[in-house]
Amino acid sequence: MSSTAKPEVNLRTASRDKNVGWYLQGIPTLTETQRDLLENYSNIPADEVVPHVLKMRDELWEVYPFPCVGLFRFIDLGLSNTASYALVLGRLKAGASLLDLGCCCGQDLRKLVRDGAPSDNLYGAELFQELHDTGYNLFLDRNRFKANMYQADIFDPEGPLKELEGRMDIVYVGLFLHQFDWEGQIRAGERIVRLMKDVPGVMVVGRQIGSTEAGLVLTGGKDGTISYRHNLESFRKYWSEMGEKTGTQWRVDAKLMEVRRDWAKDDKTTGLLFEVVRVKCGHDSVLPRYYWRVPEFDSLRVN
Repeated sequence: MSSTAKPEVNLRTASRDKNVGWYLQGIPTLTETQRDLLENYSNIPADEVVPHVLKMRDELWEVYPFPCVGLFRFIDLGLSNTASYALVLGRLKAGASLLDLGCCCGQDLRKLVRDGAPSDNLYGAELFQELHDTGYNLFLDRNRFKANMYQADIFDPEGPLKELEGRMDIVYVGLFLHQFDWEGQIRAGERIVRLMKDVPGVMVVGRQIGSTEAGLVLTGGKDGTISYRHNLESFRKYWSEMGEKTGTQWRVDAKLMEVRRDWAKDDKTTGLLFEVVRVKCGHDSVLPRYYWRVPEFDSLRVN
């Protein structure tokens, strides 16, 4: 594999062995937020929630046997736990658009709808159609969830994401960028910039696996997949370099977080939470109405 290649995932040969650190035999205690979504959005009776989630996890494991499934990440509501969530939700209610890249089963999009965001301006992209299908089965909303769901590869310039270029106000990337090496992350970042509106104030919000010592990590086992894990310094450098390549400038707010030590291979592994906001634009531009009267953006100026 070259340093710029994307990770190749062969689902036919991937191991379904459940005797691995990232396959939990029982479901962790559900949070109040998760229960609210499953009981009051999906209308699943309280005593049926856990069996339903376990059933969905084991069905999904047969087609996608990876940590996000074994660790029940497909019901993690990561976006709602970010400091940006209230701002994101407010913008969406006012008409902004959001793309969830690597959306897994679309759980974060369902949470936004549960909290009042109109689904028409929500978009989800995932490499595997099975994850979209499982999302509908998990949340029991195939006939009422109206978000725009794409089976798409971010590295395919002529793929379905092409029609979204220049249209997004917010891009959420949860557990996504860390799959790639440095050059792969730059390529992904360049595509993210192309997907966003060309105005200051657009946001990239996300989380990923990080490290107290930035560098390349072997993550693909026999496949030899190489990814790059960031610390705070390297993550800011990444956005600086990526901004130079795209002629844009970004303000980066990021922090490292503790992760579960029962699956992390070393004590350097951390979580990385971030909010990245475009702060300059090289031409005259008119901010959408839902960008105004937001204190943190009062100082934005168009060059």
